[in-house]
Amino acid sequence: MVDIKQYINSDNTLNSDKLWKELSEMTGFQAEKRRGVRYYEVTEAYKAYKKDIQNTRNDNRVTNAEDSVLHNPNTQVPRSHKITEDFVISYINKEAKSNFVKTDDYCTYDAEEPRYIAEIKVRNREYDTCLIEWEKCLANKGVADIEGKEFLYIVATNANIYVFNISKIQKSRHKIRWKEETMPRNSHFGGYNDKKTKKVGYIPVGRASVCYNYKS
Repeated sequence: MVDIKQYINSDNTLNSDKLWKELSEMTGFQAEKRRGVRYYEVTEAYKAYKKDIQNTRNDNRVTNAEDSVLHNPNTQVPRSHKITEDFVISYINKEAKSNFVKTDDYCTYDAEEPRYIAEIKVRNREYDTCLIEWEKCLANKGVADIEGKEFLYIVATNANIYVFNISKIQKSRHKIRWKEETMPRNSHFGGYNDKKTKKVGYIPVGRASVCYNYKS
């Protein structure tokens, strides 16, 4: 049983820094599996906590389940030329005949289907390697192992969509090599000056299981 209150910030958000610190301190026998189990326990408890808050506030807003499922995927590049996670999911669903459904905002991965969970990153440029954060990799691979799925890391650039099967890469002889770098805490919200040390790895694009050139 998880005492979820110890992981809750004053604004009722999940204290991710506390959780990641706890996970990183787990070492020894089957450490990766134990981290995944702990992560799964805490995030599931947090989902229940959020649901209880919503019920307490009598929030009876009706949600449309179809909003999270991308029906009739469209493989054409949007007119704005801005590639989004929704576009990537739609494209993969059509091209790979998969059934990915977008997850909620409190999940560390972005989409899931019966065989895989997937984290999706959208980049504005083409790179020879794709950066992946150790903490996210650790958590997502742990969840995938628990649920009997494989963890995909999908990176969309301005021309290509790379699909990396992290579960297979980490079982191979040439696993991801990790190193610590000082990086923005959260670049999505303009936090470039708010930096922290992160453990990251770089995956050569040649290791992608599939590469789609969606502009060809």
